Amino acid sequence: MSACNSLIIQTQILGICYGLQLIAHTFGGKVEPADHREYGHATVAKAHIDKNNNNSILHEMPDQFDVWMSHGDSITQLPVDFVVTAGTSSTAFACVQNQDQSIYGTEESE
Repeated sequence: MSACNSLIIQTQILGICYGLQLIAHTFGGKVEPADHREYGHATVAKAHIDKNNNNSILHEMPDQFDVWMSHGDSITQLPVDFVVTAGTSSTAFACVQNQDQSIYGTEESE
């Protein structure tokens, strides 16, 4: 087991922007250059699976909310055991989580 995986097992993790992409890559997901760079205002919509999940980091957020996005790479495949909790019109995996391991990530920065 790598030192990174050992740390993750023992600690709650929140990856923001590139941190989310590092989490996805580390756990076997795919991160690739986006077809469309996303920079500026975006509206995030919670995924259906997340709307009634009181254990999600988004549980107190409205079903849709405004954020600032700035990224040129995107997750194109989630790692095993991760689920989408929110997305935008151009970023399907804007917020993800692995609730069993307390790992959360978000592409937006505000």
